[in-house]
Amino acid sequence: MKRTLIASALFAGTMLSAGGLDAQVSKNSGFLLNLHVAGNSIETTLEDMESERETGGGLGLGLGYGFGETFALVINLDAASVSSDDDDADEDAEDLALAHFDIGGRLNFGSTASALRPYVNAAFSGVAEGTTSEDADENVTISGAGFTLGGGLQYFFSPRFALDAGLQGSFGKFNQIQLGDESSEIDEDVKFTTARLQLGVTFHP
Repeated sequence: MKRTLIASALFAGTMLSAGGLDAQVSKNSGFLLNLHVAGNSIETTLEDMESERETGGGLGLGLGYGFGETFALVINLDAASVSSDDDDADEDAEDLALAHFDIGGRLNFGSTASALRPYVNAAFSGVAEGTTSEDADENVTISGAGFTLGGGLQYFFSPRFALDAGLQGSFGKFNQIQLGDESSEIDEDVKFTTARLQLGVTFHP
């Protein structure tokens, strides 16, 4: 009888442990690595002038660390090639390089028993846009700082791998211009608003 009870207890413990492992279908704690493609849009507004919008595609990389399942610190870098949406723009106009560098926090929702894990995020961002052609007499780059708000959804195929789709919106001001090897502050009030639609995969080691 005693042996039967011990065997039953061991069997029940094993089943509970297995059930606990099976219940964890997602993981947001610890380190994370994200690779994604992104559709980019930037609208630049100069005081007393009409705004100008440029769009294009690019790639991005994200690194982060989850302090538990709810909060994560995330660093993100996006690079894209964009061109003007203006129908009257010069067809020979050169595409511009657009870069975002974000550092901020992410709040994850749901539990480890859920495959779908939505999140919201906020970050301080550096944004730069400029020419990259080696044929240009002098490359021009404008840069500035801003703030980013966004959100997204992770779908976990396993506790460590997830499909990640997110939307980020950034706004701020360009305050620095670099012409060739010389840089100076921008006197005018040049505001920017950007949007990024990101789709990629996230790995949680």
